[in-house]
Amino acid sequence: LFNGKISEKDYWNKMIIKNNWPIDAKILEEVMRKNFHEIEGTRDIVKKLKKADYKLGLLSVHTREWIDYCEEKFKYHELFDSAMYSFEVAISKPYTKAYQLLLTKMDAIPSESLFIDDNLKNVNSAKQLGINSVQFHTAEQLERDFSNLKVL
Repeated sequence: LFNGKISEKDYWNKMIIKNNWPIDAKILEEVMRKNFHEIEGTRDIVKKLKKADYKLGLLSVHTREWIDYCEEKFKYHELFDSAMYSFEVAISKPYTKAYQLLLTKMDAIPSESLFIDDNLKNVNSAKQLGINSVQFHTAEQLERDFSNLKVL
């Protein structure tokens, strides 16, 4: 699903059959979309980084359908200089190839880059490539980390 091999609808239909769920795939799609929201304060941080003239990239593990929905609702493409989604490249975090692809796409050097993710496994994977990395917990914590790193 996340590597673009099947559609969201096919995925939900397979899960319904496998688990014998008495539900329609359309309802599961709607429930998923209700769970998509921005974490308070993060958009402001991204805007500050952009204003400070940092080159910003988005590396995301998602399905095409979810990204289409989120792009329409949140307009992430306006915030980042470059975005790479797992369904586009058929590889997901924490595989190091995903980070390498985005670094190449952005013409970025690992030691001059900063990766932020809420999943420690993803943070550690980026660190293996020499990418400076921070685990995200809250917007407030991230701003403190940026202050300590002299990023903002």
